[in-house]
Amino acid sequence: VAGLSVDDAGGGGRVDLGAGVFRIAAGGMTEAELVADLRAGRWNKQGYAKARGLYGRRLGIVGVGDIGIATAERASGFGMDVVAEAKPGRTKATLHRAQEAGITFVEDLDTVLATSDVVSLHVPGGDSTKHMVDAGFLARMRDDAILVNTSRGDVVDEAALIEAMDSRGLRAGLDVFVEEPGPGVGEFDSLLAKHPSVVGTHHIGASTEQAQEAVADGTVDVIDAYRRGDIFDCVNLEAAPGRAATLTVRHYDRVGVLAAILAILRGDGINVSNMRNRIFAGAKAAVATIDVGHEPSAATLDQIGAHDDVIHVTVIRG
Repeated sequence: VAGLSVDDAGGGGRVDLGAGVFRIAAGGMTEAELVADLRAGRWNKQGYAKARGLYGRRLGIVGVGDIGIATAERASGFGMDVVAEAKPGRTKATLHRAQEAGITFVEDLDTVLATSDVVSLHVPGGDSTKHMVDAGFLARMRDDAILVNTSRGDVVDEAALIEAMDSRGLRAGLDVFVEEPGPGVGEFDSLLAKHPSVVGTHHIGASTEQAQEAVADGTVDVIDAYRRGDIFDCVNLEAAPGRAATLTVRHYDRVGVLAAILAILRGDGINVSNMRNRIFAGAKAAVATIDVGHEPSAATLDQIGAHDDVIHVTVIRG
C-alpha cells in the first residue's frame, strides 16, 4: 500500500550467528566435528590446532546497515581489521556509527574483496542483489578467503561458489541457501550444503530465542517512535529525495502557519520532498525545515517572510 512506512525491527540474531559462523569457518572445522571426535574418544590436537584464528585478520563488510555495523562491532572485539566500500549518500549518523564500530572505508569493492580474509554479506534480497556474488565477484577475492552469507540465499550464485571452492580453496560459512525447505523441518538436498568447504546452519539467524527477543524489543521501539511522530529504521524511504534547496522557517507556534507556508509553495509550483517541524521549549515558537524540489523565487520567499506568524526565513541552496 502506498504511503506506508516499512520498518526493520532489528537483526541481532543474524549478527551473532554471522560472527559465530566466520569464527568457526576460520578454524577450518565445525564445532560438531570437534564434539563428535571427543565423544568417539578421538584426540586430535595436532589437526585442530591448525586453525588460523581471527585476531589480526581482515573482515570485509558488504552492506553497511544496522546488521553490517553490528557485525563489525563483534569482529573488532575479536581483534579483526574491518573494512567496507566508501559510497556516496550515507548519512553522517551512519558514517559515525560505522567508524565507532571500527570500520575503515576503502576506495572500492575491489579493494575490499582483494584484501579481506573474510567477506561478510549484509544486503537485502531482491532483483538488485540476486547473484550479486557471481564468478566475477568471487574471482576478486583472495584464494584462501572465507565468504559468509547470513542475508539471503539467492544473493550468491551457488554453482559459481562451488567452482571457486573446488578450484581456488575458498571456504564459506552460510546460514541461507537457495530452495530451502519452507517448513521448519524438512528434507534438504543441496550440493552446496554438502560441500566439505562449507560450514552451514539452518537459516536460524532470526529464529533463536535471543533473536526473537531482539525483534520484539525492536518492534516496541518502532511503535514508540511512530507515536512520537518519528520514522524509525524505515527501509522504504527514498535514499536521496529530490532537493534543490532547504528552507528554514522560524515561526510562532500557531494554528495555520505551516498550512499557509505550504500554500505559498504550492502557488509557486514547488514540491516539498521532506519536512520537519520542531517546537521550542515553552511552545511559543517553532522551526520548520523544508526540503523543496526546486529553488523558490525571491517573491515566494518574501511572501513567506511577510506572514504575520513567520519570524525569519533562510534558504540553503543545493
